[in-house]
Order: sequence, then C-alpha cells, then structure tokens
Amino acid sequence: MWRTYRAPSGDLILVPKGSSEGPVLFIFPGIDGPNLYGKTITSGALYIQTVLPKSLSSFCAVVIAHSSLVSWRTLRDSSSLGFRKLGYTPTRSYLMGFSGGGIPVQEVIADPLFHKIFLVDASVHPKFWKALSSGTPIEGLDGRVEMVFNSTNWKGLFPDTYRSLGPLAQQVIRGGGRAEEVTSYHLKILNDSLKNLALSITSGELSIFPPPLVSPHELGLGSFPLNLIAGIFLWISRRRELLKR
Repeated sequence: MWRTYRAPSGDLILVPKGSSEGPVLFIFPGIDGPNLYGKTITSGALYIQTVLPKSLSSFCAVVIAHSSLVSWRTLRDSSSLGFRKLGYTPTRSYLMGFSGGGIPVQEVIADPLFHKIFLVDASVHPKFWKALSSGTPIEGLDGRVEMVFNSTNWKGLFPDTYRSLGPLAQQVIRGGGRAEEVTSYHLKILNDSLKNLALSITSGELSIFPPPLVSPHELGLGSFPLNLIAGIFLWISRRRELLKR
C-alpha cells in the first residue's frame, strides 16, 4: 500500500508504506480531454491512478505528473518536496511516458539519471522528426530504453509521429534497447504495460514487456503443458490485483 502526497502543482507522489528508501518510477501521462479515458475520466493522470497496479508498492515509489505538459524539471522539484514530506530517499530512477507524455520524457532521454526509460505508445518529439527521417543518431536511445507501440494508432491525425515511430524503434534496437510493435489499441497498450511492470517486480527489475516464460523442465515439471502453467500464473496475478482493489 501507499503513503501519498499531493504536491502544490498537482503531481502525485506515492511511497510504499514502511519504506524509507528504494526505487522510484516517474510517469508522464497522456493528454487530458473528454472521451479519451471512458465516459467519466478526462484526466490522463487520473486514469493512470485508477489502473496503476497496487502491487508496485512492494517494489518502488511512483510519481505521476498531473499533466503531459509538465516538464521534467518541474516534476523533479515537486517529487523532491514530496519525498522529503514522506521521508523517502530514491535509490534508482525509472522514467515512463505514455502518449503525449512521451514528449517530456524524450526531452531528457539522454540523462544518465534514469536506470530505464519506457516509451508506451508515445508521441515522438518534434526535434526527433528530422533526425529520424535522415537516419541521424539520437543521443540516449540506448540499452536503457524499452518501447512498445502501434503506429496505426497515430495514422491520419498525427502523421509526423506515425512516420517516426518505426525509425525511432530501429534506433532503440540498434542502441541496445528493446522496441516492439503490437496490434493493440492505444489504452490497452498502457494497461498491458502497467500490468507487465507489476509482473516484472519479482525479478528485481521493471519492464513493460511480459516476463519470459519458464520451461516445464526448468520448473521440474517434465512435460507438464507450458500454456497451462502460464495460464495459471496469469490468473493468479490478475486475481490478486482484483482482490486488492
């Protein structure tokens, strides 16, 4: 469970109960607006609060920017205030940007402060468009970066991001990071990424990708059906999340 602090700026700081130090995940949400997150939610930050897995509190603190328009510097300052109020010292920093929240993340993507950086069906920063179209390397697209996207979600209304996502993913992969295109719709990519973050904490390292399946032989189960094992594991994980809500 969490201890919480709402900064004067509106940013939300969540700290694990009983912990005085540990990792922190900074999240920049998608844009605000009607009909983007269902019938009743118009805030990208509020949507993330409603779907954030509570089990993350066993691993790290979480800071949710109140808007996709917030700069990293502003979020850093408000989180520092919150950590002082809550008596928590970050030991390792993760950074995540969803949709429009990918813009402030990409502005600081080269900062070595961040242990890992997650781009979740994220917009592409305008300053990257020209570089990507010409194949110019972008600083910071290295082994720390994980990227999941569906370019068709951006086709039509956002042609620059649509054209840039493939080249961006290629640079991430060449830099040693991981990038995968999926067929899911926009919000489902976010929901799945958050669920995967929660599943990954058992390895001691956050990831927006599903944890690798363990073979039956590694589990000492001989030829026991692997898909049945995976199904049982996922059912238990989701059941725990539902019980905690």
